[in-house]
Amino acid sequence: MTPTDAAGGSGGRALLRRSTREILDDAIERIRTDVFSVALLHVLPSLPFFAAVLLWSVELDLRGAVSKLEAVGVVFLLIPKLAGWAALSAWAAGAARGRPISASAAWANTIRRFPEALLATSCALFFIMLAPVTLGISLLAGSGALVGLAAGVGPTRSGGRAVLRQAGAAVFRDMGRGIPIVILLSLALGFVVINLLTLPYIAAQLGAGSLGLDLSLWIAALRPDRAAAWSFACMLAALVVEGVLVVVCAEWQFDREAESEGARFAAFADELDALDAQSAERARGRDAA
Repeated sequence: MTPTDAAGGSGGRALLRRSTREILDDAIERIRTDVFSVALLHVLPSLPFFAAVLLWSVELDLRGAVSKLEAVGVVFLLIPKLAGWAALSAWAAGAARGRPISASAAWANTIRRFPEALLATSCALFFIMLAPVTLGISLLAGSGALVGLAAGVGPTRSGGRAVLRQAGAAVFRDMGRGIPIVILLSLALGFVVINLLTLPYIAAQLGAGSLGLDLSLWIAALRPDRAAAWSFACMLAALVVEGVLVVVCAEWQFDREAESEGARFAAFADELDALDAQSAERARGRDAA
């Protein structure tokens, strides 16, 4: 974490603020150091939705349509996925604040505060789904909702109103920090999707078939004109990018909290300095009298 000097009061005050690159690096390092917890909190709850979307896409490829009942079932499987986002946010926020918690404690926190967790994650998902329509602009609001989620799992804040207030502040006050994060993660998502779609053809060109692998069925199934291929690539890439995004937003919220605490401490220090100056002035007045 890099302290940044900002003018305030009668002197300078050091506020805790990291650059976008540092926040991303710290979030990725936090995931790398405890992959098992991330798998329990994020990957495992996402698997039912992942499998349902793949089956839905295969049926779309084979029949050209899917039943409305199956589509409703896929939507309901979003609930454990969103709960996993909230649990991952609770885990990451606790670790960022210096109070690491276990995966089971993160799930208990999510269950205890499920209404505001569902509110924040639903808002984030809504804005993320709007990203193709808004050329990615709505991703900033989605990140803001996840910042609000990271604030809501803290020991001092709870309730939907606090979550919405923190999310709004993240979007409008810290837009300059949110835009680079959104751009970098959007590029990462596109890069992973494109690589997954081209992997079978690259493997064939490199002679992987000579290893005894029959790639014909694989290439036929993962053609870019098939819904199943796009679903598989997008869902697999989203598992990675979503996890990084949630942890990044928790780190971002920690920076905001540290900056706010630093500002309050600086104001308190300025008040003490002013009181000391007044006391010294009164003492000089008494000496002069």
